[in-house]
Amino acid sequence: MKSRVLFSSYVIDFLDIDFNSNLIEEIIKDETDEVLQNVKDENLEDWEVVFLFRFNNTERILISKNRFGSVASQKQKEIIIHIPIPMKDVVSWGVNNEQHVYKDATHLNHLMNNFNTLEVDFNDFNNRTDYIIDSARRVVKFCFENGFTVNGVKILKK
Repeated sequence: MKSRVLFSSYVIDFLDIDFNSNLIEEIIKDETDEVLQNVKDENLEDWEVVFLFRFNNTERILISKNRFGSVASQKQKEIIIHIPIPMKDVVSWGVNNEQHVYKDATHLNHLMNNFNTLEVDFNDFNNRTDYIIDSARRVVKFCFENGFTVNGVKILKK
């Protein structure tokens, strides 16, 4: 079993501005694969857990509960995560409101029963790189500590 980490953005002119998404993907993938190497189950051979991080205008980190996130024919489990990107008036490394595809930070609130949430304090970070790495690590830790199902097998770090 292995992982893949991907970033996409609902924030215009954000991806790879003042951070290197490929480097961060590599860091998080290596850390995730280290945990997954301890999963020993023949039903999970050749399976891949895909952590899809989307930079978005949300109030907190959103982690899909993924009741239907497995694609057995492709041997993939997809976990979708929305990482909030703050405005420049909140932190210096934030963005202008015009950069957000979705102007309203509550645009996903009607779907909240489909997500687990993590709070974030943007002021704890001085730059985008530290914020994104910390957010991704917290998400991966949350997923392994709370568990998720891949091909009928519960993945849970003990």
